[in-house]
Amino acid sequence: ALTVRTVEGPGNLLPGVTSGYASLSGLRSQHSDPVTHSFAGDDTGSDTDSGIDGGTGLRSRRSATTSLGGPTTSPGMRSLDSRFDPPGARPDAQLMAMLRRLSAVAVPAPFEGGTHRPGRGDLAASGPASGTGAMAFTTAADAARDAGGPVYPGDALTGPMAVNLIRAHREELLQASGGRIDHMVIDVVGSLFDQILSDSRVPPHLARQIARLQLPVLRVALRDASFFSSRRHPVRRFVNRIASLACAFDDFDVDPGRQFLIRVGELVQQIVDGDFDQVALYTAKLEALEVFISEQAVSATPQQAAVTTLHRKESELRLQQRYTLQLHGALSALPLAPCLRDFLPEIWSQALVLASTRDGPASDRAQRYRRVARELVMSVQPKGSTALRKGFLMRLPALMKDLNEGLLLIGWPEFAQREFFARLLPAQAESLKAQPLSELDHNMMVKQLEAVFNIPVPGTESLSPADAVPDVDAETIARRFSADEAAHVGLVLEGAVDWSDDIDIDLAAAAAAEADPESDAPPDDSASAGLGLGIDLAQDLNLDLTHPEPPEPTHGPQLMDHIHLGFAYQMLLRNEWQKVRLAHVSAGRSFFVFTRGRQHQETISMTARMVARMCEAGRMRAVESTYLMERATLRARKQLAVLSESTRH
Repeated sequence: ALTVRTVEGPGNLLPGVTSGYASLSGLRSQHSDPVTHSFAGDDTGSDTDSGIDGGTGLRSRRSATTSLGGPTTSPGMRSLDSRFDPPGARPDAQLMAMLRRLSAVAVPAPFEGGTHRPGRGDLAASGPASGTGAMAFTTAADAARDAGGPVYPGDALTGPMAVNLIRAHREELLQASGGRIDHMVIDVVGSLFDQILSDSRVPPHLARQIARLQLPVLRVALRDASFFSSRRHPVRRFVNRIASLACAFDDFDVDPGRQFLIRVGELVQQIVDGDFDQVALYTAKLEALEVFISEQAVSATPQQAAVTTLHRKESELRLQQRYTLQLHGALSALPLAPCLRDFLPEIWSQALVLASTRDGPASDRAQRYRRVARELVMSVQPKGSTALRKGFLMRLPALMKDLNEGLLLIGWPEFAQREFFARLLPAQAESLKAQPLSELDHNMMVKQLEAVFNIPVPGTESLSPADAVPDVDAETIARRFSADEAAHVGLVLEGAVDWSDDIDIDLAAAAAAEADPESDAPPDDSASAGLGLGIDLAQDLNLDLTHPEPPEPTHGPQLMDHIHLGFAYQMLLRNEWQKVRLAHVSAGRSFFVFTRGRQHQETISMTARMVARMCEAGRMRAVESTYLMERATLRARKQLAVLSESTRH
């Protein structure tokens, strides 16, 4: 029997109406005529047909029992025709109850994974069943049952396309809606899902999950007109994000695609079972999806080692940046030779950071490198006395040995080393002839240098997201990675790409038409007509996106600022276009990790500088030139225009 079980929620506080938050998950998959069936709470005690009920446009059969033979009342049920209903509450509650009933009857449980993969031949939708408001299905479950095989929970709605429930129950929804504008919204959203559920870029597995959002989306569109005009609407963003993330997976039989499919099914189920007329619910589920993608990227086995290595390298770069700023400030008050003023805080600080982070701040190498910094400054100070000259010459071999070792550790280029020594050695030679410092001045400088270089190198625990990441050139990055490390993380440097080569395959032409829907939109006079309802679409229902919300760039230099974790991109590498998925972005956005392939995934790592250059050169672009909702809106507008033209003639 059609019964309503009340749950906790604000809908239960409404006097005399069925809760908009009632759970109808226990409904049987039986269908009555959408025009003459009765609602579970319609218990007036009359056994005659009352026609159109109370001006709501919904016809109901008032009888002592429901049309399915169940009792007219049950504990917790409320009458739909209570004389104490507040204005507008009765039709709104009826519509909400209907949407929940249709969702519970027509939409199956989410796909739970397992050994069965829904295939392309699993569904044959035959259109609205004769005499009912539901769809007639020839499902994989029926075929499996006939063949004596197993039946899986997702088989009730599987296949390359899902059924448009709004089309299937159009008359029933129109009768339950409040007016002509609502009728237009129902038809527009129905046309929108015609395009969404037939979009070739959405994998069938995810199209079936998006299909389960049809009635919740319709509910939001009926209540919130900004759904059509804002790209940032939470419902649009949630649907777009599901479709865009799905394009990045090549296989939903194995992880990580299988995990993503299961998680999306859970989130969709929570929306269907929850207060899906509340926009905040979609915002919360979108945030939960983003958290899942981030966690999945970190836990993915193929990328764990690469992520760990890149995290360590980025931490070193950020510590280097902080320590460089500290040394600049501390050394600014000391009289340093020109050749050392920039060398110590910018070059030698790198050796100090690496020695401290890799060996520990109390290690022998870290202590020796601190001593090198102090002795370099004193080596160019005047040494007029014999004792000072003798002490300098005795310490010089060890100083040069440790200096060369540190420069080798950071991989400073040989040409830069030659230029540095060409300035250092003459300064040291000149110091042997100048008048010596007084003993007091000498001792004071030694104390000042010890205080400066005894400042500990910052540790990783002191880093915060606000710390800047330096824009490091490709040569410096290459020096920071050994050959084994670079191969392990799949590091692609700027030198590995021949930037002079022309791009032999131009993907921009095909993407341009789809990236700018308004350019291909039909004229306003045709696109703004209703579906024979006598409503001016431009006046009563605005489908145009607001101008202050430009579309996100899908190629070109601006793409660098709109790269999303988990999305799919096309990259021109090794002289061919390759589809990659952004699997990880370092905390400071200095390293990006992409993956390609199915089971045996290849890791491709790039610096932020490299990714930006790929975007500028047109060698990287998004797989989707427009988001799903924008593509569907464009096609729905054209469909509405064609239908309105046919009604005119």
